[in-house]
Amino acid sequence: MTRGLYNPRLERDACGFGLLANLDGNPSHRIVADALAALERMTHRGAVAADGLSGDGCGILLALPGRFIRSVTDLPEDQAVAVGMVFLAADGDDEASMRAIEDALTERSWAIGGWRDVPVEPSVIGDHARKTLPRIRQVFASRPGTPGSAELERSLFLARRAVESQFNPRQTYIASLSTRTIAYKGLCLPGNLPRLYPDLRSPELETSIAVFHQRFSTNTTPSWRLSQPFRLLAHNGEINTIAGNRAWAHARHAKWHSPVFEGMRYAAPEFSPDESDSASLDQMLEFLI
Repeated sequence: MTRGLYNPRLERDACGFGLLANLDGNPSHRIVADALAALERMTHRGAVAADGLSGDGCGILLALPGRFIRSVTDLPEDQAVAVGMVFLAADGDDEASMRAIEDALTERSWAIGGWRDVPVEPSVIGDHARKTLPRIRQVFASRPGTPGSAELERSLFLARRAVESQFNPRQTYIASLSTRTIAYKGLCLPGNLPRLYPDLRSPELETSIAVFHQRFSTNTTPSWRLSQPFRLLAHNGEINTIAGNRAWAHARHAKWHSPVFEGMRYAAPEFSPDESDSASLDQMLEFLI
């Protein structure tokens, strides 16, 4: 039955996402707070597990909060700083994963500045999410150069891909690794994201831009790593031609070359063949950019 302009036959299930930014480019905590408030308004765009607290996955992608990062690290002031948000299997070999990440970075001239256990509050997530809760750590690295430059971001992209080629993503998943951005995401309800991650409530955590996303699981089971946003985008809907795109890219990989990528082998495969469509799209865009 229709009511006014609303027609239930036109209703479609899909993820909810949004973007907030300061047009002057100045960072502020208000952007974080407003983005989280808007994200909570999208709770209806995702499902809730029977435990009442595990969601399809939600998150927020921020321009790297420099003041906050400097407050929790001791890195050179005159160098570019990269931060990696890493999901490690709670019952896995953390040392092997961390060593691989450090090796991949140092091979590309990054100096490791240390690791940080990201504070989390497991009580705000449900039983399902808690059973698969990874150990969430941040890795810090520094290197001479211009923060956000294509050269530095390409080196971080190749470092991440080198690590991903060694580990199952259920064991080691790098949610973000960049001098530009950082991602906080997980299997919780949108209103509980800042409770899960106390970092997000810190006044020192300031950003000039925030992309937020509430996932609606369509073709893949909810998991910590498939929560969005991804490293470049928040994706709404499905890509019906994803199988064809994967086959096209795989068939032509041997001919791919780039004057700006050294060591193209580290980028292969350009996407994970068993990921969700939106995760694959994010990986393809990273490679092309």
